[in-house]
Amino acid sequence: MPPSARGELGVLPGGRRGQAPATSDASLAIAPLTRMEEAFHPYSSYVILPLFALANAGVPVSASGTAGALSSRVGLGVFLGLVLGAPASGVLFA
Repeated sequence: MPPSARGELGVLPGGRRGQAPATSDASLAIAPLTRMEEAFHPYSSYVILPLFALANAGVPVSASGTAGALSSRVGLGVFLGLVLGAPASGVLFA
């Protein structure tokens, strides 16, 4: 391991002695797999996971079924309750 990697004094470029400067790009310190995992997290949490949950519960997922569910009064009430009611209750009661 070179002296600069151990934090010891070494010879810097130009013949100067001292500790090598740290890199300024902090994104290199994060593993590429971690960056990829963080990039895919919203898609897997909010799209793929609910689709798998519905499929495993036996709910048929289709464009016509979704349009029919949202056009009915019950489906519209459930949708509005989840989209508007859940954030509103979190803001009002937290």
